[in-house]
Amino acid sequence: MSFRTEDIVLLTGASMGADFQSDPINVAAYIGISLQAIYTGSPVGELVIQASGSVTNRAADIDPSSWIDIGNDPVASAGTSLFNIRTPFYKWLRIIYRRTSGTGTVTTITGNLRFT
Repeated sequence: MSFRTEDIVLLTGASMGADFQSDPINVAAYIGISLQAIYTGSPVGELVIQASGSVTNRAADIDPSSWIDIGNDPVASAGTSLFNIRTPFYKWLRIIYRRTSGTGTVTTITGNLRFT
């Protein structure tokens, strides 16, 4: 069986001086997802992966309204975070940052999506 991949950019240049969230992405057709965040400065908080099974009309710009945390990575200084998700059985995915203190910048949050 051969697999195909799609590279995406979820976010670039986001301030970690406040909470933020990426736009949701539809992951219903994917069998594997990898997300990597690269950040600078001295942020303190956590990066969180959230999922939603909400039925929405993204084409009409209506985002899911119900989210649940499925993974997180504490942030205490400049660095990187990597999330791997196998066989998602939900429709939507996003990454959020919950700030505790400090400041910094997310250089990029990129992803690699695998499908058949």
